[in-house]
Amino acid sequence: MDLRPFAIAILCITAFGVEEELRRARLFWKNEAGKKMGAGLGALSNWTLAKQTISFVHNHGGTTFMLAAGWTTVSCLLLLFFDFPKAAEDESGDPLLFRDHKGHESVSSLREVHSEPYGDGSEEMPGLLWLSLSLSILFWMAYIAHKLFTPFESLNIFLLITYKVLFNDFVVFLYLFVYIFCCSYFTLFVLFPRTTGPLPFMEPMNTWFSSFEHLMGMALVGYHFSISLDPKHFESMSYLQAVDFAVFYIGYYFYVLFALVLLMNLLVAMLSFTFVETRLESALQNRTAFAKFVLQLELQAEALGMDVHAGEPRADGSRAFDFRAIQCFSSKSRGIDNDGHYGAGVVSEGAVMAADFEPHQAALTAWAYANAGHPAPELFDALAERQLPNKATADYDSLAIWVWAYATAQHPSPKLFAAVAEIVVETTSCQIRDGKLAMAPVDVANVAWAYAVTDEAAPPALFDSLAQQALARLDRFETRPLAKLAWACAAVEYSPSEAFASSLAERFESMSWEIHRDREELRQLHQWQLWFVEQQRAAPFSPHLSALCLDSFVLGASEHGTLIPGGTRVTRFQRQVTDGLAALGLRPEPEVVTSSGYTLDALVHWKGERVGVEADGPHHFRARTHVPTASTQLKRRQVRALGEILCPIPWWEWNACGSDVQQQGEYLRAALDRTVAEAGARRVVPQWPWATKECG
Repeated sequence: MDLRPFAIAILCITAFGVEEELRRARLFWKNEAGKKMGAGLGALSNWTLAKQTISFVHNHGGTTFMLAAGWTTVSCLLLLFFDFPKAAEDESGDPLLFRDHKGHESVSSLREVHSEPYGDGSEEMPGLLWLSLSLSILFWMAYIAHKLFTPFESLNIFLLITYKVLFNDFVVFLYLFVYIFCCSYFTLFVLFPRTTGPLPFMEPMNTWFSSFEHLMGMALVGYHFSISLDPKHFESMSYLQAVDFAVFYIGYYFYVLFALVLLMNLLVAMLSFTFVETRLESALQNRTAFAKFVLQLELQAEALGMDVHAGEPRADGSRAFDFRAIQCFSSKSRGIDNDGHYGAGVVSEGAVMAADFEPHQAALTAWAYANAGHPAPELFDALAERQLPNKATADYDSLAIWVWAYATAQHPSPKLFAAVAEIVVETTSCQIRDGKLAMAPVDVANVAWAYAVTDEAAPPALFDSLAQQALARLDRFETRPLAKLAWACAAVEYSPSEAFASSLAERFESMSWEIHRDREELRQLHQWQLWFVEQQRAAPFSPHLSALCLDSFVLGASEHGTLIPGGTRVTRFQRQVTDGLAALGLRPEPEVVTSSGYTLDALVHWKGERVGVEADGPHHFRARTHVPTASTQLKRRQVRALGEILCPIPWWEWNACGSDVQQQGEYLRAALDRTVAEAGARRVVPQWPWATKECG
């Protein structure tokens, strides 16, 4: 059978595939060059474009395709230009599908005719043909698996995990295995007794090659040695030779135990652990691979004149596709920083790419890192610097995401917060004139909360605008965003108008409240009504809702710590401060609940005054600073404004005293003296119309 027509057909198909790969690479080159020029960033150098294009081709399976196409071309050219021995046929004319090596007299006792596909041994081309065919099949299967499995998440994840297992743990295991095998092989082969002839104890150990083959087979597939311990075999051996054999015998079974049991179990354990650990990472890679696959199809469709409505429009009406964003996330997301966070490499890449983001994309990127609790100061600085919101492109949703993300990440950005405040105020003013206030309730709450929990000054005009937006959609507010808005007003000391205060109070009164379900919201409402007492204004709520807020506030007053007799929670730091106060001869009362509902860590009498002592641990301060959190500042302000003397003990000042009891006492004495002196004259404790508890 003449195979040349098949070879020509396969060459044509392969050439078409190569042309398509090269065309995709060219489209990517033009896309990247045109995108940068369209963005006004200047043309990239040819060397930079070449590196990006090679990376694009490799990440889309192009390298595997070229290897498969290359070996397929070699196989087809060999079939076209060289004559190969033809396969023998049986009586019916069918080819005999078997091959024979040179030197064998027959391949089957059932057939008289045999084939010699390797020829007479004088030609090397048949051997090259089988090699090129096998390699082309191998690379084609790898390429097809890449393309076939990408759209299917479970299959692609399994393929990625298998790849990681093979090229990580298995390679490490092979290094270990080869080292142990070489040590064992040389030790056992040298130790095996030698005579003028082969010994019958273990025939494979008589020659270096057979011993290597059998020890390797035993380690990999459990090949069994036949060891003869017939006493007559020892008659011709000297005493020391018998000792050598005994040591060899023990060493051999130790090798069996180590190779078959310990090493194999180690490999299984390594593979299992890696499979579980890399599953999440492989899921991320699968999604980025699928995104790249779709983007590649969109690029081809655009080149064919099909408008897929994807990519960034250019001035000439065509579209540019941002492969670089997906490329950097897929290539860098495997990095792990010193704190064990995945995706460490994305931060620096994202900072470089910040200028390429759309405003909403930049806001969502900041939100993702803040929501994940992943510190990325470089990225946050770059986003705020290069993607500062402006009135022309920003919407309320993006603005709320911006400030929420930076507040949650505790990352300062005065320019960003100032820009957002200005946009909200100006946009609200325009909407008031048009009668179309459109800020969503959750956006109102998140913006107010973000300014309340940061150091960024909240201009009164901002909260005036937020109050106008809230009043316009008050009936659409749910309990959580409305309580968050009220708490933020108390935290920034925003004095609401009577209309705003009464409208909010009516809305709160109309809602259904349950103390266990809505504990956090009721606690926030209690702090809001305490803000009214600070201003010497009438309590906004009915006695029933006020009492409900107070009960919820007291129930949630105990924070994280360890239980002490009586069920009250205290922290270790709080216990140390209490012990220090007792060492001064005082009688500290722990966990005192005031009539306002706030709980004081300890209450002491110092120089005729009741002084509340607060042991403020690290969670009372913002990350990486000594600045109190908004909640801590609000508590200090309201406790002092409502008639109590408060002495906070910061954790770092206490730690500076070490374990020296005398130094701790001197520090506490000085802190109490300073607090009482700053308190000044006796304060008038406000009257609580809703109070049901006496000061503890």
